[in-house]
Amino acid sequence: MGKDFFLGKYLIDRGLVMEEDVIDALEIQRRESPAFEKVSLDLEFLTMKQIFQLLTYQADSDLTFAEVALRKKYLTQEQVIRVNNIIIDTRPFLGKILVSANKITKEKLNEVISSFDQATEKYLDLAEALKRIKIFELLDENALESLAYIALTERYATGETVLREGDEADEFFCIVSGSLKITKNTQDTEGGTCYMGSIQAQDVFGESCIFDRGRRTANVITETETVLVKFNRTSFINFLKYYPKSSISILIFIVQRLMGRLERSDRELACEKKRGISQSEIDAVLEEFFN
Repeated sequence: MGKDFFLGKYLIDRGLVMEEDVIDALEIQRRESPAFEKVSLDLEFLTMKQIFQLLTYQADSDLTFAEVALRKKYLTQEQVIRVNNIIIDTRPFLGKILVSANKITKEKLNEVISSFDQATEKYLDLAEALKRIKIFELLDENALESLAYIALTERYATGETVLREGDEADEFFCIVSGSLKITKNTQDTEGGTCYMGSIQAQDVFGESCIFDRGRRTANVITETETVLVKFNRTSFINFLKYYPKSSISILIFIVQRLMGRLERSDRELACEKKRGISQSEIDAVLEEFFN
């Protein structure tokens, strides 16, 4: 989506244009942008014969032309980046399309561009920070920028509680900087907790809410000054629908994390059984864990 998508959202949020106006303008922009194949040909990165071969390969896959060219080693990553940058630089400006369609006046558009540029810098900086988070390390620039738009940055002092066990789970968090500890409430003493471990920068927590909007199963408390990026569950699911290829790597990451936790829980329960814990007590722990 990139910067033009941000501009469209910026104008919509301020009631200056309608959502359908932006959608129509983005479609016009897509149609009037130079094709990846043509730019590659103009730069002499590909011949017509190679383009035909790649289009044939693409017909039997769900990959983009650029992805097929990379996979077949017809283009390098650097060449793909250069082609995409040329496409971005030469495509018609979204604002100009909206003005031409009489959806907004040129004067009003120029009026909001200054404040929009300041807002865009914030999103681009956040996208750069998200690139370093493990769950997003395979995402491309457009996906990261789109994620930045739906993210919320939060700062915490040392010792602040971010999540409480039993709270509704409808958000998940990425750690930009800092350290947090995970604890669980204990039954033996009122207000007692058991330390479960610590998590550091570039990690995530609360991501299981993507699959199940249940209750938090642990407390998360900052150990140092911490900067977090928070995602609302509904907004994030909409992102996954819009970016199906990015969603694959994200969902694989989450599933692998959940499977790892289940394996650790199985080992801990087996150890408890050897120490004389009854099957009914183990079942109770499992029920608590999964509910």
